[in-house]
Amino acid sequence: MQATLKKGAVWVALAFGTTGVQAASRVDIDTIAPKYSAALAKSSATTAEKLGLGNSDLKALYSQTLPNGKVLTRYQQLYRGIPVLNSNVVEHRDNSKAAPSLTGAIIQGLASDVPTATPQLSSSAILNLAKSKVPKAKFEEEQVQLYVHLDEKSKSARLVYLVSFFAPNGNQPSRPFFLMDANTGEVVKQWDGLARVNATGPGGNSKTGQYEFGVNYGPLDVSSNCAMDNGTIKTVDQNNGTANVSTAFQFNCPRNTYRAVNGAFAPMNDAHFFGNATVKMYRDWFGVGPIQQQLVMRVHYGQNYEGAGWTGGTTIFGDGLNQFYPLVSADVIAHEVSHGFTEQNSKLLYFAHSGGMNEAFSDMAGEALEYYLKGTNDFKSGAAITKTTDALRYMYNPPLDGNSKDNAANVSPFDNVHYSSGVYNKAFYLLATSPGWNTRKAFEVMFDANRLYWTELSTFNEGACGVEQAASNRGYNVSQVSTAFNAVGVNCDNYKWLAEQLYLAYTGRPGDPGGLKYWTDNMAAAGVPKTLVEFAAAYSSNPSVKSIVDGIALSTEAQAFLPSDPAGSHYQLIGAVFQNEFGRGIDSSNNGIWNHRINSGESTRQSAPMKIMADALASPYAERKNDALTVGKKVGVSLRFTEHVNEPAEISSYITPVGLSKGRNLLKTVTSATQVQAFIPTIDATIADIVANH
Repeated sequence: MQATLKKGAVWVALAFGTTGVQAASRVDIDTIAPKYSAALAKSSATTAEKLGLGNSDLKALYSQTLPNGKVLTRYQQLYRGIPVLNSNVVEHRDNSKAAPSLTGAIIQGLASDVPTATPQLSSSAILNLAKSKVPKAKFEEEQVQLYVHLDEKSKSARLVYLVSFFAPNGNQPSRPFFLMDANTGEVVKQWDGLARVNATGPGGNSKTGQYEFGVNYGPLDVSSNCAMDNGTIKTVDQNNGTANVSTAFQFNCPRNTYRAVNGAFAPMNDAHFFGNATVKMYRDWFGVGPIQQQLVMRVHYGQNYEGAGWTGGTTIFGDGLNQFYPLVSADVIAHEVSHGFTEQNSKLLYFAHSGGMNEAFSDMAGEALEYYLKGTNDFKSGAAITKTTDALRYMYNPPLDGNSKDNAANVSPFDNVHYSSGVYNKAFYLLATSPGWNTRKAFEVMFDANRLYWTELSTFNEGACGVEQAASNRGYNVSQVSTAFNAVGVNCDNYKWLAEQLYLAYTGRPGDPGGLKYWTDNMAAAGVPKTLVEFAAAYSSNPSVKSIVDGIALSTEAQAFLPSDPAGSHYQLIGAVFQNEFGRGIDSSNNGIWNHRINSGESTRQSAPMKIMADALASPYAERKNDALTVGKKVGVSLRFTEHVNEPAEISSYITPVGLSKGRNLLKTVTSATQVQAFIPTIDATIADIVANH
C-alpha cells in the first residue's frame, strides 16, 4: 500500500496549499503553524503574532511550572475583548534555548460572522429572560458571561451569553444553564448543570463503621473557638433547610459529636475534614487550591435529600434516606469540590462528551483523595455511602452499575453524563494500574489536561490529546496513555487512528510501521480531517481526501483483498466489507442500500469500504453500536500491533505475504467484547509467530 500513493501524495500537498479560510472556523494550531513559521522562529514575536492574531486577541490566564522546569502558559482567545468559547492556546517553554511550542485551537474568520461586539440585549435583560423560563421563587449564585460562540450546526459564529444560577427547591434543587443569543434571546442550548452526587470527633456510618478524627484520621482543623472555619474551608449546618447559611458551625471544644443522622455518626466532621483534605491534596500535589475562593460546605441540606452538589459557589450535602447514608464520604466530597475546579479551569460544559469528562474528572478526584489519605484506593465511587448497592459507580468496570458505558462507541449525545463518564473513568483506572503508574500520576495528567488543554466543548478524543500532552510534559509514558484511551474507544485525533481504520477497511490487517508513517505524514501535510466520519464526508468535496482514498483502494493489495463483482452488482464487495469490518454477515437491507448508493453515484466502489465504516461510527441506532464497537476494538488492536512491530526482523517478516496474512487472521479474532489491554499477549505471540514462520 505504501508505494501506491507517492504520486498522489505530491498532488495532495499542492492541492492543500490552495485551501483558504472563508468564514469562521475552528482550526488546530498545529495545522496553521507552518503559515506563521517566520513568526514562530522570531524570539521577539508575541504568542498572538505567532498565530496571526493581534496582541489584544490573546490573554494569558495562568502559568504552571512542572517539576522538570517546563513552564506551561494557558491563553484565552478574545474577539474585540470578548472571550471566544471553545478556544485554547497553551505555550510550552523548557530550559533550552529552543523557541517555545504552541498547541490548542483558535477560531478564525470571526469578523465576517460577528461584525459588532456590542450585544443588543444587556446582561441583566438576558438574566431575567433566563429566569422567566424557570418557575422558581428564589435564585442564588447568578452568573452571566458574554462569549463569541461558533455554532457547530450552523457553522457560523455569534454573540451569546452563558447564563447560570442555583435554584433551591426543597429536595429538588437545580442549576439551570442557558446558552442564549445575545441579540435575539434565542436559547441555543439549555441543560441542568447541578453536579450531583485540631479538634476531635467521630465520623463514618453504619456501613463503614465509626472512626475517630484525631485518631484514625488527622484532627479537625478548626478555629481557636472551635468554629468550623479555618480560612481555607467553612462548614455550615443547613439544619435540613435550603436557604444559604453563612455562619460557620461552632461546637464546644475540643470534641464535636453533632449530630447523628440516618446511620451516620457526625456528618459535619466528615464534611469538614475531607473538604479540608481535598484542598490540601490540590495544594500539596499541584501548588494550587481546587477553587479560587474559600470552600464552603453546606451539610444537612434539605429534608432527607438524597444528593450532593456543586452550586457554582458552594457545595451541598444531603442526609440521604433510603438509597444513601449522609453523602459526606471522602470520594464524594472531593468529587463535588472538583466540579468547582473544572468550572474555574477548563469550564467543561455539563452535557455530551464534555459533561461526561466533567463528571469523570470528579470521580478521579475522589479516588485521588483516597490515595492521598491512605496510599490506596478502591476505584469505586460512593462505596462508603450507598445503602442498596456496593457502590454508585465502578471505575474498573463501569457497566456493573447497570447504566454506565465503558466504550465511546456506546455513548450517544443524549446519555446522562453520570453514565457517559464511565468511558474516562475506565481509561483512568487502566492508566493508574499500568506498569510504572499509580493513582497520583494518573490524576496528575488529568489535572494538567483539565487546567491547560480541555475546553468548554472538548470531545472525548480531544480530551485524550490533552492528557497525552500532559504526560509528555511530565516525562511520563505517552504510549501507555494512548493504550488506556484506545481500550475504551477513544483516541487523540491524530492520523494514526485514521490510517489504521483505512488499513482495516481496505486490507483487513494492521498497518506496518513504514506504511503507517508514510500515510500519516501525507495526511498531516494535506491537513485532511482527522476523524473517519469527517474524512469520509469530505470524499466528494476535498480533492486531497479523494486522492488518498482512491490511491489506497486501487493499490495492488486492496484490489487483491476486496472481491470483484459483475457489472452493476456490488453485493460481494459489500458482504466482504461487513465481514471484515464488523465480523458479521450483511443483512439484506444494508446490502440493498449500499448497492443502490454505489450504482447511483452517491458512493463509489473505491470509497464504499470507508463509507460503510463511517456510517456505523456515526449511526445513532443501537443495532449499529456493536458494529462501531467492533471497529474500535480492531483498530485499537491494530495500533498496539504496529507499535510492537519495532525490530528490523519483525518489520521485514511482517511485510511478507505470510506475515500480512497472519496479521489479518489476528484481526478476525477481535470482537466487540475484546479487551485491548488483555489482548496484548496475543498480539506479541502473533508477532513472534510471524518472525518464526514467515
